[in-house]
Amino acid sequence: MGPAGKCVRPCAACGKLPRMQFEIEVYENEVKDWVATAVAYNVSATGRTEAEALARLMDALTHHFKHADRATTTGARPRS
Repeated sequence: MGPAGKCVRPCAACGKLPRMQFEIEVYENEVKDWVATAVAYNVSATGRTEAEALARLMDALTHHFKHADRATTTGARPRS
């Protein structure tokens, strides 16, 4: 546990990950799809609505972090 009793990594005590904040850019492109991009991680997703693009971005970030974690623990390099 970290300061103020907050978990700093996944743990058996609460089963939750710590909160993360991302800088997100969201815009509607020329074909009327919404595009959401997590700027620092260069991860993007599209959707028919802004909410759908953001939800898909969260899924893409989950995949990104799981893949990055696997690469770190196995010594493999992440794919670009």
